[in-house]
Amino acid sequence: MAQDDLRVLRLGYTEEPDMLVDYTSNTLLGWSMFRLHSQPQWGTTQQQEIVPLLIDEAPSYDNGGIVITDEGTQVIKFTIADWAVWSDGTPITAADFVLPYEIANDGVSQVLAFRMLGGLAGSVAQGETEKDVVVTFDAPNPDWQYAAIVPLPNHILREGYEADLANGIGFELNSWVRQPTVSNGPFVFAEWVTGSYLRFVKNQNYWKDVWFDEVVLNFYSDVSVLEQLMVAGELDMTRYILPASRAAELVAANDFLDVRTSFGGVRLELEYNQGPNGHPALKDQRVRHAMSMGIDRQFMVDEIYNGIAEVANTWWAGTPWYNPDALMLPFDPAGAVELLREAGWYDEDGDGVAEAHGVDGVEDGLPLEITATTYADIQHYQDSLLYVQDVLADIGIKMNITLHTIAEIHGSFTNNSPLATGQYDAYLVAWVPGVATVATFGPYYCTDIPSEANPFGLNGPQICNERVDELWTSLSVSLDQAEREAAADEIQVLMAEDLYTQYLVNILYAATYNKRLVWEASDVSDFTPWLNIADWHYEE
Repeated sequence: MAQDDLRVLRLGYTEEPDMLVDYTSNTLLGWSMFRLHSQPQWGTTQQQEIVPLLIDEAPSYDNGGIVITDEGTQVIKFTIADWAVWSDGTPITAADFVLPYEIANDGVSQVLAFRMLGGLAGSVAQGETEKDVVVTFDAPNPDWQYAAIVPLPNHILREGYEADLANGIGFELNSWVRQPTVSNGPFVFAEWVTGSYLRFVKNQNYWKDVWFDEVVLNFYSDVSVLEQLMVAGELDMTRYILPASRAAELVAANDFLDVRTSFGGVRLELEYNQGPNGHPALKDQRVRHAMSMGIDRQFMVDEIYNGIAEVANTWWAGTPWYNPDALMLPFDPAGAVELLREAGWYDEDGDGVAEAHGVDGVEDGLPLEITATTYADIQHYQDSLLYVQDVLADIGIKMNITLHTIAEIHGSFTNNSPLATGQYDAYLVAWVPGVATVATFGPYYCTDIPSEANPFGLNGPQICNERVDELWTSLSVSLDQAEREAAADEIQVLMAEDLYTQYLVNILYAATYNKRLVWEASDVSDFTPWLNIADWHYEE
């Protein structure tokens, strides 16, 4: 086929992935890209229904594929389909599922705990034949359908991985995480020009027809350039980079564009550094409450997001598990100033910045001047932090902002990530927990503070409430739905009182696209937008 005849799906981003194999990535785009080129044994829809991908039949209690043993473990068995092969034609076997489990547990590789079996204790092994996989959880898993494992090609990686491991080199340093040249999804990695584009080509050995010949992700440092190319018809889609409000404006002005929105659990939160590097004022609950009272979240919804967002005050805001009894402090700048004064922070010298006066362990005169960071590659996060900077100045708190890319902020301790190493006092970030189940991953465990021994720990701000940890763990192991919901209710009450992290607004996913593109996605499932990408096509 001539180059001009290729069907190329063109996507635009201002963010570039850190890698293409997400076992060692803590970014949304890295996670998403992994599932563009490689697929697990099954995915799930927004209705939590299993979609077989590498298997003919999903396991269930009825067919014997799921068993709770007398010892209290839960065993899940599935058989890889005979037609399931890698892009080089090699059959997919149990060894390909065992390999990522071994990497996650080798004691050297920096694998995020929740990327394997949802962070729950268990094992992955071969069953009776090389096509049979046995997953065992040490305790019953109420959300077993999300125990999807993306296999790795054992026939290519095993020898090099073991040689590296013998020399103390983890899998995160393997070139494969950036150049996975063999995959099992509808597209295969072809080329990555850093700072410019990332290209995938059709997998000729995929189990179903694929309409597009290539997928190209183009990267732009300036969001206005991305918008111009969407308007010029040179891009087919951009996802989550533009807020829903801006996407709506572009659609209103260009009748060949459209937008779809959905809520996947993404919310802006301002995390306060509780570690040794954090400003001492942030250790005082009264100061954290005052900061909350100084931020008008409804203004953010109305002005920054043009009403296409909603105020948030808990991890589960906007979901069926939201607890309306969780504390929601009002916007009250005058009250915030009084609360800061009560805590020993007020402006005596008239420079507009509060100083310490009689604060235990703090030298008198220390200014209430904090550092903060957010994502350099998504504009509306920057707009939000600039707003926070302005309104905190009104109550006597000076904020100095430095920007970092998403990959930098959510990198590892060993890579000197700003979040993992506690370089700033406050972090405006967002997690993507999804909305399919109450049992989301938790980024606030006392035991998950990043360190050399735990470089990919999620708890960079070093938040710690042991009761919250206990409750969060129960979400993933209790089979009693009422008990799980009660645990989520209590977590929300405790965290809203502690206010170690300030939830601000729920953000809608916005996919801005050219109407010529016929597509569907499963945004709020565990499987990213690419579940049906083999069927995406241009309108005839």
